Amino acid sequence: MTQTQLAKLLGLRVPTVGHHLSILKTSGFVSTVREEPGIHGIVEKYYQSSAQMYFIDGKNMPLEIVRYYMPVVVERARGVLACAKMNKKSFTPSSSYMEQFALAFANSICKLAEKYDTPITEADPEACISHLYSEALEGAVKVGFKEIREILNPC
Repeated sequence: MTQTQLAKLLGLRVPTVGHHLSILKTSGFVSTVREEPGIHGIVEKYYQSSAQMYFIDGKNMPLEIVRYYMPVVVERARGVLACAKMNKKSFTPSSSYMEQFALAFANSICKLAEKYDTPITEADPEACISHLYSEALEGAVKVGFKEIREILNPC
């Protein structure tokens, strides 16, 4: 999308989006994929994300930012745990337990994601994400969460 298209979509001013695009481009999060002459001969740049996926590592962020993303982190962990609970429906974790597990799972994802710092070459990126989540779950339950470990390995 162009800077103008993004501004319209986000409901922001074009200069505001331009400022943020500049920072994102400098940081390597977005890149210019093409340029076309627009109205009045002004060249329009089209931007695209530089990665197929991003994971948020809260270890080095201010607490208010970590709290902002916490619902997403917990919801991801709930989804993983819901699949695991198919074997043992009676397991009902407390809110505190769930938050601890969610943080451990998120930290495990971020640690593992570093080795995927290159473009995904598989035809379906979902296969890569599934593999990453499986490895992250194994890593999270190794450091604790006996109940979840027992659900995953009932024998």
